Amino acid sequence: MKNSALNLSRRLATANRPKTLAALKDFRALSDHERTELIESWSRDLKRSDSLKSALAAVRALGLVAPYEPSALSAWIDVLGHTSGDLVIEADALMAFWDADTRRRVIEVLGTELQCGERPGVLTALRAVRVLRPAPAGLMPSIVGVTRSKDERLAFEAVQALCHFGAPARPFLQEISADPRIKIRIALAEGLPAFPKDDPIALELLGRLLADAETRVRHAALCKLQLVSSDGLRAVPALRQALAHGDADEIREAVFCVQESGQSGKDVRDLLGQALNYEDESVRQRAVFALERLGATHPDGK
Repeated sequence: MKNSALNLSRRLATANRPKTLAALKDFRALSDHERTELIESWSRDLKRSDSLKSALAAVRALGLVAPYEPSALSAWIDVLGHTSGDLVIEADALMAFWDADTRRRVIEVLGTELQCGERPGVLTALRAVRVLRPAPAGLMPSIVGVTRSKDERLAFEAVQALCHFGAPARPFLQEISADPRIKIRIALAEGLPAFPKDDPIALELLGRLLADAETRVRHAALCKLQLVSSDGLRAVPALRQALAHGDADEIREAVFCVQESGQSGKDVRDLLGQALNYEDESVRQRAVFALERLGATHPDGK
């Protein structure tokens, strides 16, 4: 059966759609017992840490046969919660083969996990929502509920999932930006790249987080600035603010944002000059590199 699973998974993995469909037809012609054994074999391949190629083939196979086998659908949903980005990307690509009924069944399974599942199932469901396109609107109320969980790990994942809903989630995300839990505001900062770049809602939330009273939240927001905003205009005020706060991690990240923003001029060099005189060596090194990128080795350089 191992050879059969490998052979069929290779045929399913072909980029040739007619051949893929032929392989699916062969799978459906197998006996119940043979299909079960194949699915179990692919599921085992997913858990192997020594072969990404085998795992990718197994992801594709499970995703393609999911419309015909509930057990394959369940295993495939587990993939969406997998820590490997490569596997999630592969799983995401398979949705093009799904019909409306398959997508509906996936959403039903995820909804059940969010409302009634154990902690591992809820975590998997939250991660799955982040790769479903578009994000299923019917799941948003359940996810909002999880953001208020006392379990900060669940709430953290729920906030990041909620960012994938875009404009409909705005009032809830605004509420989260003022959540008293620091980790939850950090989760919001880390989730903002789910929005399209320069999205007005994301920029509004980013502004709130950059002005947060907590250093760790501001630092998390700075780390995502380049992914949320393309104009670079927010980098200079962020550096000025970071220097006023005096936290080394925040200043270092702000200097990097200025460096990557393309902003220049006397104001920028003056701010970098302040960073150049900061007590933390890593900040000074970052400032030197940023000044060199601007073509100046001194704050007064032209």
